[in-house]
Amino acid sequence: MNKKVLIVSHREGFESDSVIDELKKRNVDFFRFNTDEGEYVSKISFSIRDQIQLLLKCDNKQARAHEFTSAWFQQTYPYSIDSMSPVQSLQRATLTAAFDAIEEFTTCPWLNRPSSVQKASNKIVQLRTAKLSGMEIPETVVSNNPQHIQPFCTTKPSIMKNLNTPWYSDEEGLKAAYTKAVSKEILQQKEGLQFAPIIYQHTLNKREECRVFSIDEECFAIKAPSSSTLTDIIRRERTTGEGFTRTTFPDEEKDKLMQFKTALDIDTCGADYVIDDNGKWIFLEANTCGAWWWVDQHYNGQIKNAIVKYLMQ
Repeated sequence: MNKKVLIVSHREGFESDSVIDELKKRNVDFFRFNTDEGEYVSKISFSIRDQIQLLLKCDNKQARAHEFTSAWFQQTYPYSIDSMSPVQSLQRATLTAAFDAIEEFTTCPWLNRPSSVQKASNKIVQLRTAKLSGMEIPETVVSNNPQHIQPFCTTKPSIMKNLNTPWYSDEEGLKAAYTKAVSKEILQQKEGLQFAPIIYQHTLNKREECRVFSIDEECFAIKAPSSSTLTDIIRRERTTGEGFTRTTFPDEEKDKLMQFKTALDIDTCGADYVIDDNGKWIFLEANTCGAWWWVDQHYNGQIKNAIVKYLMQ
Protein backbone atom coordinates (compact mmCIF):
# COMPACT_ATOMS: atom_id res chain seq x y z
CA MET A 1 0.00 0.00 0.00
CA ASN A 2 1.39 3.40 -1.00
CA LYS A 3 1.73 5.97 1.76
CA LYS A 4 -0.98 8.61 1.98
CA VAL A 5 -0.78 11.21 4.73
CA LEU A 6 -3.88 12.96 6.07
CA ILE A 7 -3.24 16.54 7.20
CA VAL A 8 -6.06 18.21 9.14
CA SER A 9 -5.53 21.96 8.89
CA HIS A 10 -7.22 25.06 7.41
CA ARG A 11 -6.57 27.50 4.59
CA GLU A 12 -4.48 29.79 6.79
CA GLY A 13 -2.58 26.93 8.42
CA PHE A 14 0.61 27.86 6.61
CA GLU A 15 2.80 25.55 8.69
CA SER A 16 1.19 22.69 6.77
CA ASP A 17 2.51 24.17 3.53
CA SER A 18 6.18 23.58 4.25
CA VAL A 19 5.50 20.01 5.36
CA ILE A 20 3.42 19.37 2.22
CA ASP A 21 6.20 20.80 0.05
CA GLU A 22 8.65 18.38 1.65
CA LEU A 23 6.25 15.44 1.18
CA LYS A 24 6.01 16.34 -2.51
CA LYS A 25 9.80 16.35 -2.81
CA ARG A 26 9.84 12.85 -1.39
CA ASN A 27 6.98 11.69 -3.66
CA VAL A 28 4.73 10.96 -0.70
CA ASP A 29 0.99 11.23 -1.40
CA PHE A 30 -1.03 13.43 0.94
CA PHE A 31 -4.55 14.68 1.47
CA ARG A 32 -5.07 18.06 3.10
CA PHE A 33 -8.44 18.50 4.78
CA ASN A 34 -9.22 22.13 5.62
CA THR A 35 -11.62 22.67 8.51
CA ASP A 36 -12.82 26.06 7.31
CA GLU A 37 -16.37 27.41 7.48
CA GLY A 38 -18.71 29.27 5.15
CA GLU A 39 -18.06 28.95 1.41
CA TYR A 40 -14.71 27.26 2.06
CA VAL A 41 -16.06 24.42 4.17
CA SER A 42 -14.78 20.99 3.10
CA LYS A 43 -17.14 18.13 2.38
CA ILE A 44 -17.41 15.24 4.80
CA SER A 45 -19.60 12.12 4.60
CA PHE A 46 -19.98 9.36 7.19
CA SER A 47 -21.63 6.13 6.06
CA ILE A 48 -22.79 3.91 8.93
CA ARG A 49 -24.60 1.03 7.23
CA ASP A 50 -23.44 -2.44 6.19
CA GLN A 51 -19.98 -0.91 5.98
CA ILE A 52 -18.67 1.95 8.08
CA GLN A 53 -16.88 4.48 5.91
CA LEU A 54 -15.66 8.06 5.85
CA LEU A 55 -15.25 10.13 2.68
CA LEU A 56 -13.45 13.48 2.73
CA LYS A 57 -13.46 16.04 -0.07
CA CYS A 58 -11.37 19.20 -0.23
CA ASP A 59 -10.01 21.34 -3.09
CA ASN A 60 -11.35 18.98 -5.78
CA LYS A 61 -9.66 15.97 -4.19
CA GLN A 62 -11.22 13.16 -2.21
CA ALA A 63 -10.03 10.31 0.00
CA ARG A 64 -11.45 7.58 2.19
CA ALA A 65 -10.33 6.81 5.73
CA HIS A 66 -8.83 3.41 4.91
CA GLU A 67 -6.38 5.02 2.45
CA PHE A 68 -4.44 6.90 5.12
CA THR A 69 -1.23 5.42 6.51
CA SER A 70 -0.67 8.30 8.93
CA ALA A 71 -2.38 11.52 9.98
CA TRP A 72 -1.34 14.88 11.42
CA PHE A 73 -3.67 17.08 13.42
CA GLN A 74 -1.96 20.36 12.64
CA GLN A 75 -4.72 22.73 13.67
CA THR A 76 -8.43 23.38 13.15
CA TYR A 77 -9.83 26.60 11.79
CA PRO A 78 -9.85 29.39 14.44
CA TYR A 79 -13.51 30.24 14.20
CA SER A 80 -14.18 33.92 14.80
CA ILE A 81 -15.74 34.64 18.17
CA ASP A 82 -17.24 37.98 17.21
CA SER A 83 -21.01 38.38 16.89
CA MET A 84 -22.55 35.61 14.81
CA SER A 85 -26.02 34.76 13.67
CA PRO A 86 -27.94 31.75 15.02
CA VAL A 87 -27.31 29.99 11.69
CA GLN A 88 -23.54 30.59 11.94
CA SER A 89 -23.53 29.40 15.52
CA LEU A 90 -25.36 26.21 14.55
CA GLN A 91 -23.01 25.59 11.59
CA ARG A 92 -19.89 25.94 13.72
CA ALA A 93 -21.19 23.62 16.43
CA THR A 94 -22.16 21.05 13.81
CA LEU A 95 -18.84 21.30 11.96
CA THR A 96 -16.95 20.82 15.21
CA ALA A 97 -18.92 17.66 16.00
CA ALA A 98 -18.27 16.26 12.53
CA PHE A 99 -14.56 17.08 12.51
CA ASP A 100 -14.13 15.59 16.00
CA ALA A 101 -15.42 12.26 14.67
CA ILE A 102 -12.81 11.89 11.89
CA GLU A 103 -10.31 10.28 14.24
CA GLU A 104 -12.79 7.52 15.19
CA PHE A 105 -13.08 6.40 11.56
CA THR A 106 -9.34 6.06 10.98
CA THR A 107 -7.06 3.19 11.98
CA CYS A 108 -3.76 4.86 11.10
CA PRO A 109 -1.36 6.38 13.66
CA TRP A 110 -1.75 10.10 14.33
CA LEU A 111 0.75 12.82 15.05
CA ASN A 112 -1.29 14.30 17.92
CA ARG A 113 -4.68 12.65 18.02
CA PRO A 114 -7.44 15.31 18.06
CA SER A 115 -9.05 13.87 21.21
CA SER A 116 -5.71 13.97 23.03
CA VAL A 117 -5.10 17.54 21.91
CA GLN A 118 -8.48 18.60 23.27
CA LYS A 119 -7.69 17.17 26.71
CA ALA A 120 -4.08 18.37 26.73
CA SER A 121 -5.11 21.92 25.84
CA ASN A 122 -6.79 22.36 29.23
CA LYS A 123 -4.37 24.50 31.25
CA ILE A 124 -5.49 23.10 34.60
CA VAL A 125 -4.82 19.57 33.34
CA GLN A 126 -1.44 20.76 32.00
CA LEU A 127 -0.33 22.26 35.31
CA ARG A 128 -1.41 19.18 37.26
CA THR A 129 0.35 16.86 34.80
CA ALA A 130 3.48 19.02 34.82
CA LYS A 131 3.64 18.89 38.61
CA LEU A 132 3.16 15.10 38.64
CA SER A 133 5.90 14.80 35.99
CA GLY A 134 8.36 16.50 38.32
CA MET A 135 8.42 19.88 36.57
CA GLU A 136 8.88 23.08 38.50
CA ILE A 137 5.79 25.29 38.03
CA PRO A 138 4.83 28.68 39.47
CA GLU A 139 2.80 28.67 42.67
CA THR A 140 -0.73 28.58 41.30
CA VAL A 141 -4.36 29.00 42.30
CA VAL A 142 -7.19 28.58 39.82
CA SER A 143 -10.41 29.94 41.26
CA ASN A 144 -13.36 32.33 41.13
CA ASN A 145 -13.66 32.37 44.92
CA PRO A 146 -12.42 35.72 46.34
CA GLN A 147 -11.73 34.01 49.69
CA HIS A 148 -9.06 31.91 47.95
CA ILE A 149 -7.80 34.49 45.47
CA GLN A 150 -7.29 37.48 47.75
CA PRO A 151 -5.02 35.82 50.36
CA PHE A 152 -2.94 34.14 47.64
CA CYS A 153 -2.37 37.34 45.66
CA THR A 154 -1.66 39.56 48.66
CA THR A 155 1.18 37.42 50.05
CA LYS A 156 3.32 37.90 46.92
CA PRO A 157 3.09 39.89 43.65
CA SER A 158 0.96 37.84 41.26
CA ILE A 159 -0.23 37.63 37.67
CA MET A 160 -3.52 36.46 36.18
CA LYS A 161 -4.29 34.76 32.88
CA ASN A 162 -7.18 33.04 31.14
CA LEU A 163 -7.93 29.36 31.29
CA ASN A 164 -8.94 29.19 27.65
CA THR A 165 -8.52 31.44 24.62
CA PRO A 166 -7.25 34.98 25.23
CA TRP A 167 -9.44 36.28 22.39
CA TYR A 168 -12.59 38.31 22.85
CA SER A 169 -14.48 40.94 20.86
CA ASP A 170 -16.07 44.28 21.58
CA GLU A 171 -17.44 47.16 19.54
CA GLU A 172 -13.91 47.87 18.26
CA GLY A 173 -13.35 44.34 17.01
CA LEU A 174 -11.25 41.33 18.03
CA LYS A 175 -8.89 41.80 20.97
CA ALA A 176 -6.68 39.66 23.21
CA ALA A 177 -6.69 39.47 27.00
CA TYR A 178 -3.01 39.00 27.74
CA THR A 179 -1.48 37.90 31.01
CA LYS A 180 -1.32 40.87 33.38
CA ALA A 181 -0.32 41.80 36.91
CA VAL A 182 -2.90 41.54 39.69
CA SER A 183 -3.44 45.01 41.19
CA LYS A 184 -5.02 46.03 44.49
CA GLU A 185 -7.92 47.45 42.50
CA ILE A 186 -8.57 44.07 40.85
CA LEU A 187 -8.54 42.29 44.20
CA GLN A 188 -11.13 44.71 45.56
CA GLN A 189 -13.58 43.94 42.74
CA LYS A 190 -15.36 40.97 44.29
CA GLU A 191 -17.89 40.69 41.48
CA GLY A 192 -15.11 40.58 38.90
CA LEU A 193 -13.20 37.89 40.79
CA GLN A 194 -16.33 35.74 40.90
CA PHE A 195 -17.05 36.12 37.17
CA ALA A 196 -15.08 33.03 36.09
CA PRO A 197 -12.19 30.84 37.30
CA ILE A 198 -8.86 32.42 36.35
CA ILE A 199 -5.27 31.25 36.72
CA TYR A 200 -3.42 33.23 39.41
CA GLN A 201 0.32 32.69 39.81
CA HIS A 202 3.03 34.27 41.92
CA THR A 203 5.38 36.42 39.87
CA LEU A 204 8.70 34.85 38.87
CA ASN A 205 12.16 36.39 38.77
CA LYS A 206 12.78 35.72 35.10
CA ARG A 207 16.26 35.75 33.64
CA GLU A 208 15.41 34.16 30.29
CA GLU A 209 12.31 32.99 28.43
CA CYS A 210 12.32 29.78 26.41
CA ARG A 211 10.22 27.94 23.87
CA VAL A 212 10.89 24.23 23.50
CA PHE A 213 9.28 22.49 20.56
CA SER A 214 9.18 18.75 21.01
CA ILE A 215 8.21 16.08 18.48
CA ASP A 216 8.38 12.47 19.52
CA GLU A 217 11.64 12.25 21.50
CA GLU A 218 13.35 15.25 19.89
CA CYS A 219 13.47 18.72 21.44
CA PHE A 220 14.38 22.04 19.83
CA ALA A 221 14.96 24.87 22.30
CA ILE A 222 15.44 28.62 21.90
CA LYS A 223 15.78 31.37 24.50
CA ALA A 224 15.79 35.14 24.84
CA PRO A 225 16.56 37.57 27.68
CA SER A 226 13.47 38.28 29.75
CA SER A 227 11.77 41.67 29.75
CA SER A 228 10.77 43.28 33.02
CA THR A 229 8.12 45.40 31.31
CA LEU A 230 5.77 42.70 29.99
CA THR A 231 4.28 39.60 31.56
CA ASP A 232 3.42 37.82 28.30
CA ILE A 233 6.35 38.73 26.09
CA ILE A 234 6.59 35.47 24.13
CA ARG A 235 3.03 35.90 22.92
CA ARG A 236 3.06 39.67 22.48
CA GLU A 237 6.42 40.61 21.06
CA ARG A 238 8.32 37.59 19.88
CA THR A 239 6.34 35.61 17.37
CA THR A 240 9.00 35.65 14.63
CA GLY A 241 11.97 34.29 16.53
CA GLU A 242 13.70 37.66 16.56
CA GLY A 243 15.86 38.09 19.65
CA PHE A 244 15.98 34.35 20.33
CA THR A 245 18.98 32.05 20.03
CA ARG A 246 19.37 28.28 20.15
CA THR A 247 19.99 26.84 23.57
CA THR A 248 20.58 23.49 25.24
CA PHE A 249 17.58 21.85 26.87
CA PRO A 250 18.84 19.97 29.96
CA ASP A 251 18.44 16.18 29.85
CA GLU A 252 16.66 16.21 33.20
CA GLU A 253 14.05 18.65 31.91
CA LYS A 254 13.71 16.70 28.68
CA ASP A 255 12.88 13.54 30.65
CA LYS A 256 10.15 15.43 32.51
CA LEU A 257 8.71 16.82 29.28
CA MET A 258 8.63 13.30 27.82
CA GLN A 259 6.70 12.10 30.89
CA PHE A 260 4.34 15.06 30.49
CA LYS A 261 3.65 14.24 26.83
CA THR A 262 3.18 10.55 27.54
CA ALA A 263 0.70 11.27 30.32
CA LEU A 264 -1.33 13.51 28.01
CA ASP A 265 -0.92 11.16 25.01
CA ILE A 266 0.46 13.87 22.73
CA ASP A 267 3.36 13.50 20.32
CA THR A 268 4.26 17.14 19.83
CA CYS A 269 3.92 20.47 21.61
CA GLY A 270 5.52 23.85 22.03
CA ALA A 271 6.34 24.23 25.73
CA ASP A 272 7.01 27.63 27.29
CA TYR A 273 9.47 27.98 30.14
CA VAL A 274 11.24 30.70 32.07
CA ILE A 275 14.70 30.35 33.59
CA ASP A 276 14.90 32.11 36.94
CA ASP A 277 17.84 33.91 38.55
CA ASN A 278 19.12 30.60 39.91
CA GLY A 279 19.10 28.92 36.51
CA LYS A 280 16.05 26.81 37.31
CA TRP A 281 13.72 25.86 34.42
CA ILE A 282 10.09 26.64 35.30
CA PHE A 283 7.27 25.32 33.11
CA LEU A 284 4.49 27.74 32.18
CA GLU A 285 2.29 25.99 29.61
CA ALA A 286 2.28 23.85 26.48
CA ASN A 287 0.78 24.80 23.13
CA THR A 288 -0.46 21.53 21.68
CA CYS A 289 -0.92 23.08 18.23
CA GLY A 290 1.64 25.80 18.83
CA ALA A 291 3.49 27.57 16.06
CA TRP A 292 6.93 26.12 15.38
CA TRP A 293 8.05 27.83 12.16
CA TRP A 294 9.73 30.67 14.05
CA VAL A 295 11.63 28.14 16.18
CA ASP A 296 12.60 26.23 13.05
CA GLN A 297 14.28 29.35 11.65
CA HIS A 298 17.00 28.70 14.24
CA TYR A 299 17.25 25.01 13.28
CA ASN A 300 17.41 25.25 9.47
CA GLY A 301 14.29 23.16 8.87
CA GLN A 302 15.08 20.34 11.30
CA ILE A 303 11.61 20.56 12.89
CA LYS A 304 9.88 20.36 9.52
CA ASN A 305 12.00 17.35 8.59
CA ALA A 306 11.24 15.68 11.93
CA ILE A 307 7.49 16.06 11.28
CA VAL A 308 7.86 14.60 7.78
CA LYS A 309 9.97 11.71 9.10
CA TYR A 310 7.32 10.93 11.72
CA LEU A 311 4.55 10.91 9.12
CA MET A 312 6.55 8.63 6.82
CA GLN A 313 7.26 5.98 9.46
